[in-house]
Amino acid sequence: MKFETIEHPTQPGLTVEAVHIATEADLVELRKSDWHDGALALLTYPSSVVGYLSHDNPKAFGARVEVGSTILKGPAGDFDVIVPVPSQDANA
Repeated sequence: MKFETIEHPTQPGLTVEAVHIATEADLVELRKSDWHDGALALLTYPSSVVGYLSHDNPKAFGARVEVGSTILKGPAGDFDVIVPVPSQDANA
């Protein structure tokens, strides 16, 4: 898991911290860190790990975080989750 400083993809001029979730282990490691300011909760299933990101409770109503997602943290501590769009070629 690697933290980067990038420009927000939809808000030009806004610099944010970003972390890409490449594996379930990354998601678990991120949950153990303080980077998310207590906003990340995890649900673990026998087949997968899913996160939810929200400053409010219940966290399950927040943004869904899964493997392949990128989490952006703005200067005010607000979060955005970018979920990859499935490829149209997946069924080809």
